[in-house]
Amino acid sequence: MIGQFQVAVTATIEKSEKILVTKRSKDVANEAGLWETVSGRVEQTETSEKALMREIKEELGEVEIKIGNPYNIFKIRRDDGFDLIGISYICEYISGNIKLNEEHTEYRWIKPEDFENYDATDGMKAEIRKFIGLKNNSTPNA
Repeated sequence: MIGQFQVAVTATIEKSEKILVTKRSKDVANEAGLWETVSGRVEQTETSEKALMREIKEELGEVEIKIGNPYNIFKIRRDDGFDLIGISYICEYISGNIKLNEEHTEYRWIKPEDFENYDATDGMKAEIRKFIGLKNNSTPNA
């Protein structure tokens, strides 16, 4: 809807120099079958960090994650017509067993540079390139 935005958050979760990516179910309304990081919308009563912890719990189950600093701000228009302003956070996996919810069919721990080979949106690929650039202390190719 023109003039209205929703706020989204994403978590680039690191463990041993790899990042966690999840594959969206073919049954979801938006970006079905594509790979992504944990993400979701911020509800009006939440801070971005609280929303991110809720989304991590909803999508991954009972895992312990340390939320770090935001590293990316983005704007997208979803397939359903909503405009989103997003904040991406660097996060650290601490412990726990991942148990995906019905939104996702699989997960993988991958080297960030390997994400270019995954079926994902251009925006998600740009986000991971920015993450790689920050980790390499260089300017990413967006």
